[in-house]
Amino acid sequence: MRTTPELRTALTTDAGRVLSARLPGHDDIGSAVAFAPDGRTLASGGHDGAVRLWDTAGSGRQLGKPLRIAGEPVGAVAYAPDGTVLVAAGHGGGIRLWDTRDRARPRPLGRPLVSHAGKSVTSVAFAPDGRSLATVGDDGTLRLWDLSDPARPTPIGAPAHGDARSVRDVAFAPDGRTLATAGHTGTVRLWRADGADGPAPLGEPVHAHDAAVWSVAFSPDGDTLATAGYDDTVRLWEVADTDGTGSDRTGSGGSAAGGGLRPLGEPLTAHTAAVWSVEFSPDGDTLAGAAQDDTVILWNVANPAYPHRIGEPLTGHTEGLWDLAYGPDGRTLATTGADHSVRVWHLPDSVLTDFTNPLTAVAYDPTGRLFAAASTDDALVRLWDVGRPGPRARCRALSPATRPPC
Repeated sequence: MRTTPELRTALTTDAGRVLSARLPGHDDIGSAVAFAPDGRTLASGGHDGAVRLWDTAGSGRQLGKPLRIAGEPVGAVAYAPDGTVLVAAGHGGGIRLWDTRDRARPRPLGRPLVSHAGKSVTSVAFAPDGRSLATVGDDGTLRLWDLSDPARPTPIGAPAHGDARSVRDVAFAPDGRTLATAGHTGTVRLWRADGADGPAPLGEPVHAHDAAVWSVAFSPDGDTLATAGYDDTVRLWEVADTDGTGSDRTGSGGSAAGGGLRPLGEPLTAHTAAVWSVEFSPDGDTLAGAAQDDTVILWNVANPAYPHRIGEPLTGHTEGLWDLAYGPDGRTLATTGADHSVRVWHLPDSVLTDFTNPLTAVAYDPTGRLFAAASTDDALVRLWDVGRPGPRARCRALSPATRPPC
């Protein structure tokens, strides 16, 4: 009714806000979430001892009955890369696997394992080929399991001692040969994970944070590691050496810190409380952090040396967040935390994250089909085809010597 520029801007801003759908969640703290690789199913674990599966393709309803690990509070969940196996770990050292080919009626595989000296298992991670599983826990050890027969997991070598008090999180690099762990002493460590004798350390631990490190995540290309913890920060690291030879596989020169990690840029300090979970988007251009300040913050990490915050914090939870997970489409996030709820966030496809430097100009072509943006990134102009709905496809990056191709 009042077509002023200010009102149009306000309406456009509101239309671009990220909203979430609240799932019923758990009867206690929600501790873990993981998407199935097909994006249709979400698994969540809670301190009520339940693993619940949710239909994220339509109804949002719970699928089947809750799964349990001998009554233990659940600390971690993960899907195998092919989506046929789900693993959950508990606070009493229990680890259980299910066959999820029928997602509404998962079938237990074998009997539950009891590991980590009966202490809490805080993180689990499948190798990219799905043939092995890494687990860490409050006994301070990192363990590898052979999943050639998922109904009968067997240890690979001896447990490795990663932290004097507790190893809080573990992540596989995309190469499948490298692991990262982090724990209460504020350190991060890389490990070789392809030997028959179990995990072998790569260099010395790196002092990464001024307090406990709660989460580690590799970028999809394996070149960057993100860490987060109780000092309220997220930090990015260049993974300079993962083959154990001391070589700089990135080719960037210079010397890395112990274990092949080189700090990138300054710590990300947008959160106001401990950051408990970080994860890269499937394309590697965005990093999400979930914290005890009840928010999720997104970062443009297309150039991880110069990250930029994207938009406002995502709000909706009423208490601290424990875990988050990206869906395979890169436009869906799941979160859970101390308010017992599970939320699914649908990120707008209108956010373009290709730039690593400030923008200098934007324009549409006369038909409205092409959108152009210029920045100080190597004097490039980037074009996107915005004439159809869905994810924005970039046509090309133009230099002053090229002509429009689209």
